[in-house]
Amino acid sequence: MKKILIISMALLLSVIFAGCSGGSKVDDNLTMEKFTKAFTDAGAEKKEEKPMFSMIKAKDGEMLYLKNNPVKLYEFNDPSEIKDIKKEFKQMEDWPVRGNFMLESSNAEAREIFAKVE
Repeated sequence: MKKILIISMALLLSVIFAGCSGGSKVDDNLTMEKFTKAFTDAGAEKKEEKPMFSMIKAKDGEMLYLKNNPVKLYEFNDPSEIKDIKKEFKQMEDWPVRGNFMLESSNAEAREIFAKVE
């Protein structure tokens, strides 16, 4: 009886730990191309100019215009870099983040598109 109880407890714990590990999140599969496509599909125009992404220590950036409003997308190597940069630059505190990506735009539609990218 003790063996059955121990085995069932071990099995239960392994299921709990596997469920809590989270696996891969949707945000892990995000790319700059997915964000750019979502914005261009919504009518944004991609410009050849790039935002000054290196100034905020991002590895890449894209600039689009959604209804004549600038939309800047920044890609970082790791989400922890975004946390660090937000501490350094207080004006970025309310910029939305998804995985390794951060959006600079005050446009509500741009924020909605950014939040829905899969």
